[in-house]
Amino acid sequence: MTTIIKVTFHIIDNEFESEYDYDTVFLKESEFLMFIRENLEVGNRIEVLSLEKETATLEEIKEKFYQHF
Repeated sequence: MTTIIKVTFHIIDNEFESEYDYDTVFLKESEFLMFIRENLEVGNRIEVLSLEKETATLEEIKEKFYQHF
């Protein structure tokens, strides 16, 4: 079993002058923090709308979140 971090962000994208909500999944907290840092470094505004930790097998994660595998 693996713990995943499901997050919904609200992003105001400085480069493309757009605003949107973005749903994603991280396998590590460090990936989550890096995503936020990288967005801030390019001048985006980023807000966490929801954050949920969930435990699942790797197969369940692939089926549910990474359907292109």
